[in-house]
Amino acid sequence: MQQQTDDCTAGKTALPLPTKGHGLRWDAERQGWWWSQPQSASLYYLGGNAGAPVRRRFPDSVRTLATCASGALLLGFAKKLCALTRPLSVTRGKADEPAATVLCVVDAAEPRTAIGDGRTDRSGRFVFGTRNIGADQRPIGSFYQYSADHGVRRLALPTVVSASAICFSADGRTLYFADAAHGVLHAADYDSELASVGRLRPFAAAAQPRAAVHDALVDQQGCVWIAQGAGGAQGTLARHSPDGTRLCAIALPDPTPASMAFGGAALDTLLLTGARGGFRAASPDGATGRADTPFDDAAPAGPRR
Repeated sequence: MQQQTDDCTAGKTALPLPTKGHGLRWDAERQGWWWSQPQSASLYYLGGNAGAPVRRRFPDSVRTLATCASGALLLGFAKKLCALTRPLSVTRGKADEPAATVLCVVDAAEPRTAIGDGRTDRSGRFVFGTRNIGADQRPIGSFYQYSADHGVRRLALPTVVSASAICFSADGRTLYFADAAHGVLHAADYDSELASVGRLRPFAAAAQPRAAVHDALVDQQGCVWIAQGAGGAQGTLARHSPDGTRLCAIALPDPTPASMAFGGAALDTLLLTGARGGFRAASPDGATGRADTPFDDAAPAGPRR
């Protein structure tokens, strides 16, 4: 893990959305943003032309999400993955009540865990992790892959307190992941078809002492962006080259950045959400995003346990 301390700048523009946000994702098909607010069990969508966001409420909190090739949404609740087939349907001027179809149940016998972070791999399979929601905060969270053709398969990665920062290299052969309780982003060789991992290694340490890694993503140039929070006055957004060298570190106004995504027609807007509320758009010089692959829900996938 090499480090370079050069700073880089980014324009930061506050957006008029006074809400906390998690699981931020850009929907390339609809040209808008999705995110969740677990505290109110709400799912939000904001079109690219701004305006007021559309809100959906559920009996349980949405912990993670992904767009699907069919136009549906893949939603991760505490113990299950579900498909929302008509996420933006409207009847007589009012949004329909969302009806999500259960695809699979995860770790049902362990009451201390809940689904946390997740992202599709480059083949359109969904990789996600769980976190310990109990008071003991022991590392009992695991990582899984879900696909319509294979169902749920556990990945042979170390157990964690809270799975976070899941993302993939441009060729899909490297999986990045972290434990949000610690400050290191790890990498592993990854085979999507076999749901296998190998050659685990540390990729990048946090830019600040005692910082936690909350989210990560890979840009068009193959560099890895890491959103970190240290519980102090500010968080940090760091960019690393594919070999792990830190290229820059940008101070953030929120001490606990929750999630981030590149979006916009040219994927040149990096939007960050804060765990304590508010959205900020950063435009690092020369950086453009790499779109997430939609979840491949074309194959039949009934409930699996």
